[in-house]
Amino acid sequence: MRPLIAAGLLLVIIGCGNLEGPRTGTISPPTDALTRWQDFPSDQVPRPIVLFETDWPGQSFDTGSNIEPLCGDFTLGIQLPSERLGPSSATWPGGVSVSYPASSAAEAYAAMKGMSRTTGVICSASVPLTVTAAHTGIAGFATDRGKAQMSAWFFTATGAQADFVYPAIATSSIWAGGLARTSLASAASVSVDGRLLTFDFVGGPSDGQCAQSYSGVVAESSHAVAIAVQSSPGRVEAGPNACYSETAIRSVTIQLASALGGRVVVDASGGVVTVSTPPVL
Repeated sequence: MRPLIAAGLLLVIIGCGNLEGPRTGTISPPTDALTRWQDFPSDQVPRPIVLFETDWPGQSFDTGSNIEPLCGDFTLGIQLPSERLGPSSATWPGGVSVSYPASSAAEAYAAMKGMSRTTGVICSASVPLTVTAAHTGIAGFATDRGKAQMSAWFFTATGAQADFVYPAIATSSIWAGGLARTSLASAASVSVDGRLLTFDFVGGPSDGQCAQSYSGVVAESSHAVAIAVQSSPGRVEAGPNACYSETAIRSVTIQLASALGGRVVVDASGGVVTVSTPPVL
């Protein structure tokens, strides 16, 4: 079953100049989107985890502020243990489980601070969140192969209503420090043999005279697969029978030159696409 794109994505406006969405006219294979993945070891077993940004959903604060974690504004009120309680593990949908070298609390804390996504004046007003305790457990994290249950460090911080979590997995096993930029409007699934990739996106109407037709344009390397969507609009003339702007979940199926394997899938803007099972890790 293909992953569902969140309903909120239906609000995304698909424009001709937006690389994340369908574009009209003849478009070229999105080779530029492959560039940042040219060093990704897709054939490594297990491959590095492509971790999406951790946003601690449901977190709230006594002060009503939420900028501190975005700024990486944490401080220590205790001495964190430096020993590694490994090995750690990650389990993906479908039951695929992989063991990885573990990280210590001190290493996970440093990586969590390094995930700051906001800088500048707004961060100058933040008050550091003081970490007062740390313990291990299991938590879910979003990756390019779906949500994985991973060994994790839980950090308790003064003023926060829930713990902050970060994988208890060595940073060498997490690609690019866990800051992969996700595709906002796409998802994908792959056939059992890895050769057919079905790419889901937000597009126009799917039936009647207003229907738009779509085709996929692919660029491949040994490290990644980039997909762009070419659109052929349906009837758009004015009058009582005019077609109105609507959005729907559409898809294109693309024959890959070789099995997907451990390669990363990205959209034409370079945003990482979540690929559903069967995963290759």
